Amino acid sequence: MKMCAACGRGFAPSSKHRKCPACRAKEQKHPCLTCGKPVRRQSAGCIACFNKLLDKRGPHNGNWRGGRTRYVSQSGYMYLRVPGHPRGKRNNSFVLEHIFVMEQQLGRYLEKDEHVHHRNGVRTDNRPENLELWVGAQPWGCRVEDAIAWAHQILARYENGPPSGGGRPSA
Repeated sequence: MKMCAACGRGFAPSSKHRKCPACRAKEQKHPCLTCGKPVRRQSAGCIACFNKLLDKRGPHNGNWRGGRTRYVSQSGYMYLRVPGHPRGKRNNSFVLEHIFVMEQQLGRYLEKDEHVHHRNGVRTDNRPENLELWVGAQPWGCRVEDAIAWAHQILARYENGPPSGGGRPSA
């Protein structure tokens, strides 16, 4: 057991060090010349000050994609960053692009039982003419036009009120 030359604590040296590992770690760092944050001996300054110097935001960044922050998920759907969107609360402001495009067409957010379907089956093709609004009420997965026609048929069938006998056919 050796005594540290800097702080006086006892330590078990792994080689011929005169100072404990904690004191040696402090020695390896020095303050950043700009902000004073501790940095490694080899560095002139911290990364935050370096980025401020270079201003690597926007078009100056190597990963710049023209201002649209989007990515393709493993399931093949396009995600788009839309800050403030209710669907993006759990997903770091990312929303499925086909849902966002349909909401822009409708001028409102989608209801819980509404879904967006790609007509040609290509999940990355989010052109408005390729998207259909489907309603999941009755029957599951039908177009809005078909659902309206179906509702008109039901209304016409029961125009005089519901059938007698509780609505069930007799056997």
